[in-house]
Amino acid sequence: MIILLFIFLFLTFLINQFSIISRIKIFLNILVGSYVSFLYGNNFLEILDYIFFFFTYYFIVMNIYTTRYSSIRFLILDKIIKKQKIPNENWLFLNRKNRLQKNSSFMSKGLFELIYLPIYIYKKIFKI
Repeated sequence: MIILLFIFLFLTFLINQFSIISRIKIFLNILVGSYVSFLYGNNFLEILDYIFFFFTYYFIVMNIYTTRYSSIRFLILDKIIKKQKIPNENWLFLNRKNRLQKNSSFMSKGLFELIYLPIYIYKKIFKI
């Protein structure tokens, strides 16, 4: 499993070196990660295990990415540096809600639902 994790890390790093839009990078990562899971699995259960392992790994990577490059994070840091009033929780919630309703950005609701769907199904099947 550790070797597979390093393969996923390497592939994610490699795919992210291409200068293409984020949605295509995500699609390529999911496609290549699923393909590698099929290659490494010896039977159906192993393949399923590796696929869910990949989706869990990729869900974590996506959360790190969105936290690291969050425009809200930059806005808050900018306001702290300029010693201005920081937006309250209600403003942050409404801002996030408005951005998630737009499907043109990387932070689209449908994208996160697509990535979260296999994890949700896995949790329901195995009562995690």
